[in-house]
Amino acid sequence: MNIMQGDEYDVNITLKDADGEPITEVGVTDVEIGIGSLTKTYSDGEVSYDSENKQWVFRLSQTETSGLKNGVLSFQVRVKFGGGDVVGAKLPSVGVSPSTSKEVL
Repeated sequence: MNIMQGDEYDVNITLKDADGEPITEVGVTDVEIGIGSLTKTYSDGEVSYDSENKQWVFRLSQTETSGLKNGVLSFQVRVKFGGGDVVGAKLPSVGVSPSTSKEVL
């Protein structure tokens, strides 16, 4: 995925368990999604779950993407299940391009 500083949109993520089944909000106590130094969690209401599309939604604001460093950033997710297990995964890296404008539209 590539983004430009100042972009704003939802990043939709499909998570699957070891058997290839979607990980939904059922049985999950938290989901943490991070791009570079920006981290948001389900428990704080910053990450949501779209049950119709079976995807986790990570909203990026213009201000947040403007604060990301240029270059290639890590993209990861960690899921905490009701039983206490926490399982993380690296997602494909995110390329961040600089914007000449720093104004929020």
